[in-house]
Amino acid sequence: MKFAKYSTRENEKTLYLTHVVQFIEDTKIEAVPELKSEEDETVKTVQRNRRSRMLLRLLIGVLIVVIVALLTYIALSIYELMN
Repeated sequence: MKFAKYSTRENEKTLYLTHVVQFIEDTKIEAVPELKSEEDETVKTVQRNRRSRMLLRLLIGVLIVVIVALLTYIALSIYELMN
């Protein structure tokens, strides 16, 4: 079997090469820097710490209210027993 021999001209080679290079540049996916994920983790950690501190403050406030209510109840009960 014989196949037709075809050779490209020099200007066609240059044209195809520039198209290939342009296609690669157009479809290239940029690498995401690792610093972003570390910064995101730091931000998430700070946000979690803030939420934890706010929740802890809220729980301490509720605990103080409950303790004051119990002490008031105990004081009133003792006062009623004395009268």
